Amino acid sequence: MMMMMMMMMMMMMVMMMMMMMMMVVMVIMMMMMMMMMIIIIIIIIIIIIIIIIIIIIIIIIIIIIIIIIKGKAIPLQAWTGPEGSRSLRLPDFKTFGT
Repeated sequence: MMMMMMMMMMMMMVMMMMMMMMMVVMVIMMMMMMMMMIIIIIIIIIIIIIIIIIIIIIIIIIIIIIIIIKGKAIPLQAWTGPEGSRSLRLPDFKTFGT
């Protein structure tokens, strides 16, 4: 009788250990699934950013082609300095009340 009770207790302990191991495995699997979901979301965000960049490049190319076809290209000139701007002189400043 005593031997049978000890065997039952050992079986219960083994079953409890197996259940704990199963829980650990389930937690690990859930963490892996969450990591996979995060990776998939990051990949989707990267793909969306690449698509937006490609669309912007295509729009810029279309605008350049339209400008070239219409012949209305705007010449670009580098700003060389303040030669064309008027410098402030002393008479330009006024005091209030005079």
